[in-house]
Amino acid sequence: MNLRLDKTNARWFQQFKFKDGKVIGERGHVVEVEGGKPRNGANIIAWKSTSKTQQLWEVIYEIGRAHV
Repeated sequence: MNLRLDKTNARWFQQFKFKDGKVIGERGHVVEVEGGKPRNGANIIAWKSTSKTQQLWEVIYEIGRAHV
């Protein structure tokens, strides 16, 4: 999957929270797998919240790192 990470300047479009399995942006959009199929090369986008599984994430914590 393709996810671009950049330096933060703490603007509203770079602020997200994790709640009920969703990564939610400051203005209510959620992070999802474009097209709904988790495959190599799939894009990650921000979209309106739905009940579809492509918007559900699991955070796995390890010592010193976190994986989504």
